[in-house]
This record gives sequence, C-alpha cells and structure tokens, in this order.
Amino acid sequence: MQYKSIDLLKFVMAIMVVGIHADAIVDEDMPFLLSMMARWAVPFFFITSGFLLFRKISAVGDVLKPDGLLSVKQYVHKSARLYVVWTLLYLPVTLFVFCLNDRSWGMDVLVFIRGFLFVGEQAYSWPLWYLLATVVAVFLIGVGLRCRMKLSVIFVVGVVLMGLGWWLQLALDAYAEVGSQPFFLWAYRMVFGSTRNGVFSGLALVAAGMMVWRFGWARKQFLPLQVLLILTGGVLAYFKLPYATLFSGVGVFCVALQINLQGSLLFYRRLRTLSILLYFTHMYFVAGLSFLMKTNWQSLGFYPTWGLLFVLDLSFSLLLLYFSERPAGKWLGKLL
Repeated sequence: MQYKSIDLLKFVMAIMVVGIHADAIVDEDMPFLLSMMARWAVPFFFITSGFLLFRKISAVGDVLKPDGLLSVKQYVHKSARLYVVWTLLYLPVTLFVFCLNDRSWGMDVLVFIRGFLFVGEQAYSWPLWYLLATVVAVFLIGVGLRCRMKLSVIFVVGVVLMGLGWWLQLALDAYAEVGSQPFFLWAYRMVFGSTRNGVFSGLALVAAGMMVWRFGWARKQFLPLQVLLILTGGVLAYFKLPYATLFSGVGVFCVALQINLQGSLLFYRRLRTLSILLYFTHMYFVAGLSFLMKTNWQSLGFYPTWGLLFVLDLSFSLLLLYFSERPAGKWLGKLL
C-alpha cells in the first residue's frame, strides 16, 4: 500500500529543511509559526520510518512475522550503508572546509572521525545526522524486540530518554555560556556535541511511528485527539519545553494518513524520490553559495535565499530523478 499523502508531506517537509538551513546562515529569523512547522520535518521522517517498518514486520499486536527481526537488521544495514555513501559524497566539501581552517591535518582527521561516529555530520553535511540517528534508534528497537520487550515499553523508554536529553541539552547550553563546566558535560560535549542523536531523539520518534501502526492511532475517530496533539506541540514549542516535536509530529502524521489524494502512483513515487534528493543534496548549494557570496550572502534576506536554494536544488534533483530512470542511471537507486 502506498500512502500518497505521506509522500506529498515528505516533499513539503524536505522543502522546510531547506528553509531551516537557509535560516541558519542568513542573519534573519524565521517567523515562529513557520519555524515551528519547519521543525516538524525530521521528526516526521523518523515517525514515517517507524510506521512503515513496523507495518512490514508486525504480524498481530507485538508479535512479529517470522522474518521480522531480519527485516529490522536489514533496515539498519541499509541506513548505515546510505550514511557511509552520503558521507563520502560530501567528502569534497568536508576537505575544502578543512583546507580553510587553521587546524592541523591530524586534528582534522580526529574531527572527521568524531563527526562520523558520534555526531552524524561534517561541515555542511548537517542532514546526515538523521541517518546515523536512524541506525542507532532502529538498532536499539531491534535489541528490545529481540529481548521480547513490548513495543509500548520501548516507546516509554524512548520518551524518558527524550526528556533526559532535553535536560542534558539545557545543562550543556547553560554551562557553555559561563565557560566552566563539570567534567561529565565537557566529555559529553567533546564526543557527541549535543543530544540530537538516535538515543535522545530518534528512539522515541521511530518508536512513536511504530506505535501509530500497532495501536491504530491514525483512525478517524481519534481526529480530535490528533489535532490536540498538534496544538499541544505548538504550545510546548512556544515555551521551549520538551516533547514539542513528538506531540506535533505524531499529530501531523496521523492527520496526514487520513487524507485520500488522487493521482497516479507513479507521480507520488517520484515525489517521494524527489523529497529524498532534496533533503540530502541541498547542502551542496548551501555550501557553494555561502563560499561564493561570503559576506554578501546575508544581504539576500531569508525568503529570497530559501527560494534560490529550493529552485537550484529542485532543478538538480529533477535531473537526478530523470537520469535515475534511464538504464545508465539505475545505480542512483542505491543512494535513495
């Protein structure tokens, strides 16, 4: 079964991610409502991954199909392979940035290893953290399922860890401002950088997607609750409280599942591919334009910058999509 509304929303969310990274390098803040919606993007991807994976491996309730755990293992391997491939594809940008800094090459190698193993990104390859976090989250869920833990228990563990991650990030940010910090926080920052990872973010979100399938949270009779989740997430985001993306992400995902769109399956399948290409390739244009325009970059303003990045990346993604559908470009499917 293909969920057309999810394919459409993934495309919209990929555009939002482009906006997030346009905002990150332009001295102009996104309006709150737009910023909140943009922050739904990666959680939405996590939830979608969990939903589709559990739909594939679930037999009845928490009982898995005979090859369920094998499918989880294959999913981890596929995500890890994609992470390695896209890290290599961003390597020219990484090396170029290394050439511009004042560190020794030995220190650059250590920074690269840290980014690859623990952070999930290098310079201008920020979207790749999602892949590493997916690997970690799905691996942990697989371990839990192998140990016969109920999915609801795994979800609760993920929610608790997300809350702990919020408190830990508060501590990291607070001590960063004052300079001195306890050894534990210093060591954590030196290794992981932040709590944006598969343990403190990805686990709860992927498990939430699985819970949507397991308990049928996307049924129409739950629509008022789904809307309430979205609104609650908005309030939590406004006051910068934890679980904002979890509440909003689950609500938006469940509402989207109920939308019945018309159109050919091929169109939405291509839209799905375009969303993946937009998400993983737009940082090439962010990096390229920031290098070329330097201080003049900020004079464009946020919305023109976002629009320019989107047009450039969409054009590039359409070319890749067209080539991937030709016999000579079948290998591109391994990147998606």
